[in-house]
Amino acid sequence: MLVPMKSIILPNGLTRRTADCIKRVGVKVNKKAVIKAIRDGTLYTNCIPRHYGPATHREVCSWAGVEPTAH
Repeated sequence: MLVPMKSIILPNGLTRRTADCIKRVGVKVNKKAVIKAIRDGTLYTNCIPRHYGPATHREVCSWAGVEPTAH
């Protein structure tokens, strides 16, 4: 019987998978750096790091307090 995996939420409020995606782009996992990366186009839906799709981008934008449709 297969048991679904549970996401591990880190103390910063992001899942481990999402935090790893942000790190792979070369952005520090803090709100100021993430907001800057979203605004300057470093982080966007379906960008280079694997697994950084629309759902992950929505999670990051929600965590950072940025509107996901605006970027």
